[in-house]
Amino acid sequence: MSLIAYVARIGFVYNLKVVNDEAQNKIIIQREELRGQNDEISKKSDALKLSHDNLIAANEVIQRQKRDLEKMVDQKTKHLMLANKELMLQKNELTQFSFALLHNLKSTVASLKGLMSLLDQNQLNESILQVCEYIDSTIQHMSELFEGLNEIIELRSNLYQLNTHFCFKEEFENVVNLLKKQVLQTQAEIKLNNHADHPIFTNKNKIGSILLYLISNSLKYSSPECKPRIEVSFREIGDTYHLTVKDNGLGIDPDKHQQKIFQLFQRFQP
Repeated sequence: MSLIAYVARIGFVYNLKVVNDEAQNKIIIQREELRGQNDEISKKSDALKLSHDNLIAANEVIQRQKRDLEKMVDQKTKHLMLANKELMLQKNELTQFSFALLHNLKSTVASLKGLMSLLDQNQLNESILQVCEYIDSTIQHMSELFEGLNEIIELRSNLYQLNTHFCFKEEFENVVNLLKKQVLQTQAEIKLNNHADHPIFTNKNKIGSILLYLISNSLKYSSPECKPRIEVSFREIGDTYHLTVKDNGLGIDPDKHQQKIFQLFQRFQP
């Protein structure tokens, strides 16, 4: 083997060793990188497992709280149903008692009226006549008071009835028909504007009572200078109903009576 060939062979072997060392170094580096990646993956896996365990534990807590809450709601619902049942029984008993009491009071007032009518006013002196007039006025006031109480009791009883679908126009016509005698006597004009043509869903008896009281008051306190003119408007705006009753009657002075308008048994006209 010539010297040149030997040198060339040694150079080849050296280069091969260098290449091999570099390859080994790369492999070592890659192993370290893979080991680092494996460690990172292992850490993330442990973290995911911990998160999964925490989620399971949290879900168990939520489910337990949900069961406790459902149990609590169920107990509260039962208590409320029982309390509502007792309240309805008490309400019915109170309503029956109120009707019975009013009946007895009205009977007493009717008896007083009968006794007053038996008096021969021609045989009474002036002072006694004045007393009789005062008694008669008091009896009349008591009669009106009892009628008002009776109407309030009936209205409060109707408040507990369920909502139903009905036509407002038909209910309006029913109320006007109930007041037909007063309408004819006063020659009143009653007009319905902006009414809902389709069925509405609310407390029918409550609507009827409101219409009856407002229209009857408009007739009762109409101006003697002109015929009563009553306009009723009904509109549905969103989820609410707007009922308006307007008349040309005597009216109420808001500056004097604003705080008393919606109080019970208030009267602003003679």
